[in-house]
Amino acid sequence: MHQVYINNHEISIQKVNYMQIDFGKLNPNIDYKTYNILISLDDFITKIKPKYHSFLEEYREDDERDNDFTPMYEGADNYPDFDLFMNLESEKKSRL
Repeated sequence: MHQVYINNHEISIQKVNYMQIDFGKLNPNIDYKTYNILISLDDFITKIKPKYHSFLEEYREDDERDNDFTPMYEGADNYPDFDLFMNLESEKKSRL
């Protein structure tokens, strides 16, 4: 299940792309006041889990290179696996 709404109008998922900057705006001349992307939890996990593992590997490598443990969130005493990360409180995830 994938549904995308921009300014309360459903659009085709094929017209959306993701970029870290500007979130892949479709047209710079349109003001996207609101947008919603609906995706099933299974699809989300399938897409995000490999990216999380890649991120975590880089994070660990940086700590090993610096010979220092940098907590990923306040109170962390290890590197959270994907399931632990998904169950963290939202404000802890936003600090990453």
